[in-house]
Amino acid sequence: MTDLSKGDFSENFQKDVLAYWNLIRGSRQMPSRKDFDPVKVPTALGNLLLVDVVANPVKFRIRLLGTGLTPLFEGDRTGYFIDEIPYSGQIIQRFQWLISHKKPYYIRSDFSWPGEDPKPYTSLALPLSEDGQTVTMILCCIHLLQLDPGGKMFWFRHFGGGAS
Repeated sequence: MTDLSKGDFSENFQKDVLAYWNLIRGSRQMPSRKDFDPVKVPTALGNLLLVDVVANPVKFRIRLLGTGLTPLFEGDRTGYFIDEIPYSGQIIQRFQWLISHKKPYYIRSDFSWPGEDPKPYTSLALPLSEDGQTVTMILCCIHLLQLDPGGKMFWFRHFGGGAS
């Protein structure tokens, strides 16, 4: 895993989640869900999104949505498949990238519902695996940002580590 500076994240709790993920991962490519104890990253609790990867065909179901994220999703979407959420195509593409590459990514983007102002956010997405080979869950740590006067923002960054 590439060492990251504080400047890479919009909020320190994302750095804490990444450090904890690396700790529980150890020498493995990715940790399992049973390794992850959200209480170990208390500053991030309301900003966590846990997504099940459902196979054949691959779909993504929200298992846990932190209370701080309901403004982005316009309510509690626990149990929903991501493709049931309007305008989620980019999220699905990034999740597909993650399960294919088995590597974390960090993005800065914005999400808009029709007729509403964009909701800018950053997201650190981390793979979890029950068998050490297949991504079975995705852990996201999301920070909702204030709108910048400069407009929409988007960037995508992935990090090394493990097999590609």
